[in-house]
Amino acid sequence: MDPRPVAPHRSRQQLPHRPYRDADLTPGRLIWIWAVTVEGDIYVRSANPNSRWFASAVTYQRGSVSIDGSALPAEFTQVTQDAVKNQVDDAYCDKYADDPYLSEDLLKNSRNQITRVRPLEST
Repeated sequence: MDPRPVAPHRSRQQLPHRPYRDADLTPGRLIWIWAVTVEGDIYVRSANPNSRWFASAVTYQRGSVSIDGSALPAEFTQVTQDAVKNQVDDAYCDKYADDPYLSEDLLKNSRNQITRVRPLEST
């Protein structure tokens, strides 16, 4: 697998992704979730601290994403740096400002459930 990143997700409101659900790399259920791009990287977050997709993404760090109709393998990395979390929060506020679901509580309560999604190209 070639580790070169693929063009980042910019315009769509949601990113379809499928974290693996076990160590045998079994694909989980396809999930559509809000996504933002910060400095060329794609970030997603879970509003639910008990989310199974988020737990799988953090535990197994692999899955797939669909970008422009192509399913690509992807790497998931939990964000721990406050500076990056702040940038992701700002990007969510910019991109989803008109969505009534976005709130300060949602941002605050999901701050520890942010992952970077890095699509990988197959060779």
